[in-house]
Amino acid sequence: MKITITKNPFLEAVASMEKLGRNLKIAFPNFKYVQIKANVSKQSVCLSACDLDQVLQFDLPEAQVEGDLDIAVSCSQLRNLVKSSRKDGELTLAIASDTLEILENGRSLGQLPLADEEIAFSSPTPPDDAETIVLPANFAALVADASMCVSKDPTRVQVHGVCFSKDGITATDGKELFHVPLPLAELHSEISVIITPALASIKRPWRSISTWVKEDRRFVIIRGDGFSYFAKISNGKYPNWR
Repeated sequence: MKITITKNPFLEAVASMEKLGRNLKIAFPNFKYVQIKANVSKQSVCLSACDLDQVLQFDLPEAQVEGDLDIAVSCSQLRNLVKSSRKDGELTLAIASDTLEILENGRSLGQLPLADEEIAFSSPTPPDDAETIVLPANFAALVADASMCVSKDPTRVQVHGVCFSKDGITATDGKELFHVPLPLAELHSEISVIITPALASIKRPWRSISTWVKEDRRFVIIRGDGFSYFAKISNGKYPNWR
């Protein structure tokens, strides 16, 4: 079976997913995989990967799909095969009984073994009482700027992240303060999101954030153009920067 996909969004997705759980893949072998699901009726492909605290999914809607598919391959090996190819054009994924072959303009870039076991990554559905807000168009760019001001001090976990609240976006390392007022009045909670390498690498606009608490743990889902990012985050209170 074959799947043909637009190259650039596929390359971007694989590059971001390869950054998940880099220090955990020996202890947790499943974290080295990227799940590839194809839907023939929607002519779409979904890529998923995770680690202990994050789940990242990318949707690739402009695909040519011959049949439904659910496989997994090593994310780092997949990236090594495709990272040197040009970003424009298309790639073809040819799936056999136990291998995935990547083709570019009919030329084989190489083959990868399929995972022997079933691999499934999915983020939870926000409950009915989750807070969900629509984000301004430039939100992701502002978060990228704010992330430059967070603390890297291991003893100050509460300021490792960027704070989203009804007052806007805030970040501090205890010496410098970054704050941008934004109309986020519908966000009643203060949430501190660590901008991990995987999240920071996503160059697509953010569209909404959902957050909720379950069993004293806070969760967040960021949805954007063709992606969703789920994370477990601290439920502690962000320091009083005001």
